[in-house]
Amino acid sequence: MRFIGARSLGFVAVVAATLMGVGCTAGTTYGPGGEPGPYTGPPPETAVWFAGDSLAHHTARHMPHEPFWLTATGASGFVDHAALFNGRIRDNVINAGVETHLPDVVIAMGGVNDLSVGTTAAAIITAMDEFDAELASLGVPVRWVLEPTWGHAVNYQPIYDHLIATYPDVIDCRGQAGDSFDGLHPLDYQWFAYCVDDSVHP
Repeated sequence: MRFIGARSLGFVAVVAATLMGVGCTAGTTYGPGGEPGPYTGPPPETAVWFAGDSLAHHTARHMPHEPFWLTATGASGFVDHAALFNGRIRDNVINAGVETHLPDVVIAMGGVNDLSVGTTAAAIITAMDEFDAELASLGVPVRWVLEPTWGHAVNYQPIYDHLIATYPDVIDCRGQAGDSFDGLHPLDYQWFAYCVDDSVHP
């Protein structure tokens, strides 16, 4: 399988979606069309991992290609905070076994949950860069997706600027997100998910 923007054969796209919302079960596999799969053991040899929270979870469920592995959980973030009761995105990925089973792709967005509990953009950026560096040290390059932020757009702008300046192969699907029903999640995930999918697959 070949991936657009791959920096190595072991390229990993990290779309760490960090938006507050519905909790999701880490370790769920889904096939084409987002139907739940029966797999409940250690990470299977799927090409794509999704890391993040509810936006990553639901985006993954609308991806039209092959099965993938979810480490995404709602109400998680990049910076440790008591209000983000599903923990850090980094921990959810590492605890899934990334040290011993490397996927071809980890897709990730992030930062809005952190902003929602008062974390500064600077602290979020530091945590994102540390996450990127840790995965790179495991041979897993990180690719970032620019997720929509709606009501948080002004505060999130420094994060956009940093990701664009630092990671030249970011996936920008903000224009495909449409309207939001709560300021955190799109009314319809399909077009956003298809935009991400088009950028990941040839």
